[in-house]
Amino acid sequence: MQNYFSIILAILMCQGYNPSQNQEVSVSLRKINDMQGDLHIVNHLKEDIVVNKFILSVNVLIFELQTDTGYIKKISGTPPPIPPSNLEAYDVVLKQNEAITISLHFPSSKNKDKTKVKLRAKIPYKTRICQNEKIAYSDWIFL
Repeated sequence: MQNYFSIILAILMCQGYNPSQNQEVSVSLRKINDMQGDLHIVNHLKEDIVVNKFILSVNVLIFELQTDTGYIKKISGTPPPIPPSNLEAYDVVLKQNEAITISLHFPSSKNKDKTKVKLRAKIPYKTRICQNEKIAYSDWIFL
């Protein structure tokens, strides 16, 4: 019976439902200046998560823009770099309440009125129980 319950719980968690968690993975994006910012990720789950520092360091892969019309789009421009052959070597495990902070370069905005363009981070992560990729978002900040 115990084994049956464990299987049901694992299936529910893989589908993104965990009745005991009060919060998930928090992501905050802080603007230092027009060109730089910090990305801060905290694991509030009761299980370990895995994030990849290579992916987190490539702004084309993690940033989304929102215009004053509400349209959300990925960053365009230069293509992302070719991933290294040892991509798993960049994996970082965050235990419950552990955090990681990464310095980032913000994309340049062609819009003259920067108060109309917002930016957020879209962070992929995996849990040890379920290897399906999940997404956590930061709040929007003005670019």
